[in-house]
Amino acid sequence: MTARLFILSFIALAHLVAGCAGTETESRYLVPEEPEFRSFLVVGQAGDYNVRSEFERLVVSELRERGTSATAYHVAAGGDVAITRDSIREAVQQYGLEAVVLTRAISGDIDPQLRTGATDTVATRRDNGLLDLFRYDYEDLRSPNTLDLEISTTIVTEVYDVRAEALVWSGKSSTPPVESIAELVNGAAVSVADLIYDDGLIAD
Repeated sequence: MTARLFILSFIALAHLVAGCAGTETESRYLVPEEPEFRSFLVVGQAGDYNVRSEFERLVVSELRERGTSATAYHVAAGGDVAITRDSIREAVQQYGLEAVVLTRAISGDIDPQLRTGATDTVATRRDNGLLDLFRYDYEDLRSPNTLDLEISTTIVTEVYDVRAEALVWSGKSSTPPVESIAELVNGAAVSVADLIYDDGLIAD
């Protein structure tokens, strides 16, 4: 899959937030009581199942490292299952989860930079006799040009209270440019977990 197709798939996710160094973030509670949760269902909406499942897996891992229980939607649903209200409700009931983390990317940018290959010189000996003044032919060899990509995205995250069946928190972040999709997805996952933790959504 090309980088552009990959980022377009990633831009098809469904509400996310961030907090790592270099990112611009904003977040707020949407209810006065500022609830805390002990378990989360992580749902990443994207057109490409591989992108979604990998992102969900990474966010779950980061949340668990911060001392809470989390389950990826693709695990709870049993694979590539359409994301619907009923399927989410079934997943949280089956696993006894208290909150849903819903993520999506709302914009993305790829800035391609062409790097010109370096030129080197290779000498080839000519066997045309001992008196040949120039015993070597010289050939310029140019390394292939490379294309550097700087990828950035803006992600929104929403947290829903399962018990109240209500949206209780929302956040948005713009990630700094990185050079690979893997860096982008990893950075976004860390950012989501950091912001949820920093805003006190994880119960002690």
